[in-house]
Amino acid sequence: MTEIAIDVVLLPSDGMMNRAIEINKVLLKENENKIILHKEKCLPHISLCMGCIEENKIPDIKKPQEVFQLSRGSALRLALIAS
Repeated sequence: MTEIAIDVVLLPSDGMMNRAIEINKVLLKENENKIILHKEKCLPHISLCMGCIEENKIPDIKKPQEVFQLSRGSALRLALIAS
């Protein structure tokens, strides 16, 4: 069976993501060809855990649709993004 890497991440808001990408562009002026953040190719994120799964098991992963309350008025939305 073929295994693929999976990563459970927190994705920032659009505004924070845009800011991270702008800061990354400044860093790249001194560190070319390092991690290049992009909204489609390399999302700014915080990894919670990483692992591997057999490719044929992907359909068994339920798409998380629930919203978890973290504190007053804030929520964490989970989504399954394949890349």
